[in-house]
Amino acid sequence: MIITGDFNVAHTENDLANPKSNYNKTSGFTQVEIDGFDHMLNTLKVVDSFRTLHPDTFDKYTFWSMRGGAEAGMWGGVSTIFW
Repeated sequence: MIITGDFNVAHTENDLANPKSNYNKTSGFTQVEIDGFDHMLNTLKVVDSFRTLHPDTFDKYTFWSMRGGAEAGMWGGVSTIFW
């Protein structure tokens, strides 16, 4: 089974360029969202295939905020997930 979509959640620190400064301050990286996303993964018994295959990979993002010029600096986050 493959589930794909734009979930707008970074559920690991590897999924965000600046996790420490964004944790619980940025939509998509609050503890409530992380817990909810993990609950969904566990309930459906699926895994994040990219993170399973590449648990220590950083700087691979599918989203860049246009507000602060993040795309130019490659400061992004993972928004599109494939399982």
